Amino acid sequence: MPLSKDTINFIGLCAGALTTISFLPQLMATYRAKSAKGMSYGYLLTFSLGVIMWFAYGIFLKAPPVILTNGVTLGFLIVIVALKFRYER
Repeated sequence: MPLSKDTINFIGLCAGALTTISFLPQLMATYRAKSAKGMSYGYLLTFSLGVIMWFAYGIFLKAPPVILTNGVTLGFLIVIVALKFRYER
């Protein structure tokens, strides 16, 4: 039995929400500790580029779950990078 487009989008949104939400503890820990010492710029840059590419891929496919969840993840990453930069000065 094939799945409906709505069911497939729901699965995509759930998967994306879980992976996106996984950044909240890191974001909160960075903010509370006023340090992102354990996160390298190399990791953050590489991961951010991957998220940007997933976001673009979602746009090309017109896939709302991919666009939405990677857009939010990219927002979290921008905040983490900004906090890392701020706390290292």
